[in-house]
Amino acid sequence: MSYLCIFDYSFWNIMKQLYQQVTTAEMAITPATASMDNSLRLMDNIDEPFTLQDDERKSFLNRPIQYVSAMSLMVCLQGVTKVNIGLQPYEMRANDSLFLKSGIICEVTDMSEDALFFSIILDESFYYPIFSHLDLSVLQRALIRQPICNLGKEKADECLTAYRQLKKRLLDEQKEVLHHDILKGYLQVLLFNVYAVYLQQDLLEVVKPTRQQELFNRFMEQLQQDYRKERNIKHYAEKLCVTPAYLSRVVLAQSGLTASEHIDNFIIAEAKQLIRSRQYTILQVSEMLNFTSQSFFGRYFKNHTGYTPLSFQQLT
Repeated sequence: MSYLCIFDYSFWNIMKQLYQQVTTAEMAITPATASMDNSLRLMDNIDEPFTLQDDERKSFLNRPIQYVSAMSLMVCLQGVTKVNIGLQPYEMRANDSLFLKSGIICEVTDMSEDALFFSIILDESFYYPIFSHLDLSVLQRALIRQPICNLGKEKADECLTAYRQLKKRLLDEQKEVLHHDILKGYLQVLLFNVYAVYLQQDLLEVVKPTRQQELFNRFMEQLQQDYRKERNIKHYAEKLCVTPAYLSRVVLAQSGLTASEHIDNFIIAEAKQLIRSRQYTILQVSEMLNFTSQSFFGRYFKNHTGYTPLSFQQLT
């Protein structure tokens, strides 16, 4: 988990808000084991020692960070790392993975001196094509329920092998034909291995949730069904037989994000996939997501991404 800290502390000279939002483009000024433009960054200490001095620990521990339009993965090979995800405390140990989608708030609270890890942060231009034929809302629900998952020694070793090949390709100065596609191939092997374990664990989870956890899970399930046609929290509160104010408090307490942020994340993720596919016009996308007009959809999309739907499509 240390790489999250490394990326984080240079932005925290004066903390003016509860958490810092960071994009992959802003990561370009920070250290990395290997990287490619603003799209992909690796950090690990599997080949080189990685220790932190007392002043460095003070610089980045207990600093919440939220990645914007980016996905991050960290696999712990040994040692212990303590993190808060949303408002929930977790511990990472050998063969544990931490998988974070865009919008989730995470902070590192402690890390043992013997911690070994490898980690990846990639922007949506890389991870959307990799997950293009999967339902990302299912992945998001699994990650919110259990962001840290034990891969087991065999699966962790397989992920480490794919990571080493990915790192080798990035460090190779002679870029061969289909370089990006080869990188995405290694990433797909790695991410799909991790993704499969998360989904399996989500299916086997038998721990009885608290009433608030159960409400949050029901909200996420209802959101998965209705987000294409409903963006108002009142709709979800009525479905779950609670007041909008109470639902908002529970969702924020359980995940660190407001109900509105979860709704927006689902809609924007879906909108981006539809726009990237180039199978539909912008008007059709706005209608599929139940916006009253294309112009309203355009303002909504730009407000959340910084791009108009058309300019976003031209970037991909």
